[in-house]
Amino acid sequence: MARMFAARRRAGTVLLTAVAAVSLASCRDSANFVMADGTYVLLAQPGDGGDAAEISGTVTLIGSCLGIDDAIAIWPAETTIVDADPFTIQVPDVGEVSVGDTVDGAGGGFSPDDLPDGVVVPDDCDASSVVTFRGE
Repeated sequence: MARMFAARRRAGTVLLTAVAAVSLASCRDSANFVMADGTYVLLAQPGDGGDAAEISGTVTLIGSCLGIDDAIAIWPAETTIVDADPFTIQVPDVGEVSVGDTVDGAGGGFSPDDLPDGVVVPDDCDASSVVTFRGE
């Protein structure tokens, strides 16, 4: 009887662990940002078009958002934060990028009223100009 209970408990633990892992992965996939030390890094999947313009400039902080020059940047969905001091991200097809670095890639510009699906710019970021960025 005790063995049967232990086997059921182990199976329940494995099931709970699997459900928790799927839930955490889903939260990461559905989020439109990652955040560290009060700084937002906005994320989105590449669009269906309109993202082939040359995007280059200096990585900056615009309010609480990571940007390029004077525009809030929307980085590729797989971008991760590497360090908060200096603020550094890992961008697919680009590598590590820190505030103050120059980046060159492709992307597109958006008005604050016409952002990519699912992207919301936090209130404490000046969204007068928004660009998507991806490595080439």
